Amino acid sequence: MCVADEEWQGGRPQSFVLAPGHRIVFADTSTTVTYGDQEQRTMVLLPPGAAFLPIQYAPLSVTKPIAARRHFFQWFAWRPDTTVNPSSWTLIWSLSEVDGEEWIVITGESGLAVVDGPTPPASYDVAALVRLRVNASGEAEFAIAGGSSPRTEVIPSRGSR
Repeated sequence: MCVADEEWQGGRPQSFVLAPGHRIVFADTSTTVTYGDQEQRTMVLLPPGAAFLPIQYAPLSVTKPIAARRHFFQWFAWRPDTTVNPSSWTLIWSLSEVDGEEWIVITGESGLAVVDGPTPPASYDVAALVRLRVNASGEAEFAIAGGSSPRTEVIPSRGSR
């Protein structure tokens, strides 16, 4: 199966260049990371009926545990309460990172917000619900303001996972 023949939500796969010779491609059935002459392809299974927002790339320059540029990706999607004639939609979130040739799923939240209606919202301010940043100690962290479990957590680096 060739990534070039795949789609992302009815369009071209979403592709991000992280550095020369380093990129990631998101498609409906897989995620492929290319790092120099190495490649890692991971098959993915998307929730049925979900309406995905564009994947967000968030590079962060951290100083701890070591100075580095880290490459994070946020997935937001509206999941219907039923796949036929939905009456409400729940916003889900997933955070992943690319480290070298590896794509690593870090965490997620299954209920950031709920909206009533037969279709998902045309627009929604996801930045008010989840933020990625470098904290005062120089570490990458995420802060969730919405959902049933508001919290702030340091994102572990590869060596501390």
